[in-house]
Amino acid sequence: MTSSIDTLGAGLLAGLAGLRAAKVDEPRSDERYVSVPADLLARSCAHLAAEGARLIAIFGDDLGASLRINTVLAAAGGLLVLQADLDPADPRYPAITPSLPVAHWDERALRDLFGIVPEGHPWPEPLILHEEWAGDIQPLRASFSRHTVPLADGAVWRPPAVEGEGVFEIPYGPVRSGVFESALFLVRTAGEDILAMTPRMFYKHRGIEKLFIEAPLEQAVLVAEHASGVAAVAHSLAFCQAVERALGIEAPSRAAYIRTICAELERLHNHIDSLMRQCETASLGVGQAQFAMLKERVLRLNAELVGNRFLRGVNRIGGVRYDLDPNRRRLLVEAVNGIEHDFRKVVSLFLATASMRDRLITTGRLSSEIAQTFGAVGPVARGSGLEFDTRLDRPYAAYGQVEVIRQTQQAGDAMARTRVRIGEIYNSFSIIRQAAAHMPDGLLVASWAEAPAGPHALGWTEAPQGELLYAVRLGDDGRLARCAYRSPSFRNWSFYERTMPRNVLTDVGFIEHSFGLSQAGCDG
Repeated sequence: MTSSIDTLGAGLLAGLAGLRAAKVDEPRSDERYVSVPADLLARSCAHLAAEGARLIAIFGDDLGASLRINTVLAAAGGLLVLQADLDPADPRYPAITPSLPVAHWDERALRDLFGIVPEGHPWPEPLILHEEWAGDIQPLRASFSRHTVPLADGAVWRPPAVEGEGVFEIPYGPVRSGVFESALFLVRTAGEDILAMTPRMFYKHRGIEKLFIEAPLEQAVLVAEHASGVAAVAHSLAFCQAVERALGIEAPSRAAYIRTICAELERLHNHIDSLMRQCETASLGVGQAQFAMLKERVLRLNAELVGNRFLRGVNRIGGVRYDLDPNRRRLLVEAVNGIEHDFRKVVSLFLATASMRDRLITTGRLSSEIAQTFGAVGPVARGSGLEFDTRLDRPYAAYGQVEVIRQTQQAGDAMARTRVRIGEIYNSFSIIRQAAAHMPDGLLVASWAEAPAGPHALGWTEAPQGELLYAVRLGDDGRLARCAYRSPSFRNWSFYERTMPRNVLTDVGFIEHSFGLSQAGCDG
């Protein structure tokens, strides 16, 4: 059972009491910051994990006089952040990964982006900065310009070797057919069975986290919307909620209900897209077309409600830009009822198709132990029996006023992840109707004064892909001095290759679409 933030905080301080004094900051009841010496950071994280906390993100921050590591752990009742400051001239600390493997990508990212060295990391190779990036550079240091891209000539990537008689490699990507984003999946096989796969992300460096601090505070919402286009609502809402918490703003109840409706519409078109892709991979042309039509109906409904197919422009700091008056709510409910009616027929045929079931059952199994160890989130986690769902664990918007039904499966295969999505689609229909029926009257946006200097906060959502976390810090001028995010795609891609061995080449597409991730959500 997960311990509470109060129990964990007290236990950590008791454990540190005889070693060195720890500074505690509690700006909100569900958000606590504890400063620890860098050499005790790994031990403290391991202690908290043993007590039931879950490590969900590690962010770096350049404070000028120091480089700060922010390690975020989830516990019952809120988030606990361990902060350790390092000397910018020699930023080193004992790695967390040996005791908590979930940190392995986060710590490699710290090294690439800030030059912070996790000593003792078992996989110290560059992660985000490919070999074409030349020299000793740290893109998220304050002194680095977003427009600087130093390139090296003749750089060659050397993936981990897989040796054996008849073993050969199949490089799939980074340019792939259709509209898929840039990613390379290097498959090693001696025939049909997959021996190993090495995924490679981070082909596009957009400088998103630098863009945040260049934009005025209200315009930074637009940057969040473009961090991952298919999850524009989730990203913009997590960002807005982080800023609102920092500024002490509470969005009006009516805005909270509208945010919830839009978040569930976004979940619908993402989950339906996953089912459509599964049909495409299985060459079920009719099923693919039927799911594509359902997805298109959701996107057209979005456009009719707020003027954008992907619901961009809805969220703003303090609330929302668009109202759902009685006529729009009537249109919404009628459309959702019609989509649900047709979805029931299509998905029943999908599940009844033997060739479809055969491709999903036992494919890409992810044990609950591996899922827990590497921090799986979203439908991927819930398909392996883990029960994390931020809408229930840390309710936001109007999720405390609607019935969210936690969807879990135990098998951990592609079919389990697919069944989780199907269950969430049905629940989304219900949540949208509940929110539309009980939406209170009132304002759409809360008024707020000019931002004060120095506040910081976390914001979160349950994106269609899983738990999404934003961290913001405002500077002395009231503008963003730091904005970091940890997307569910970053988390789930970090162990994706572990589902590949003991599968065959034609399983790759089914496994990928059952994960339902986004490269853009991974590439910053």
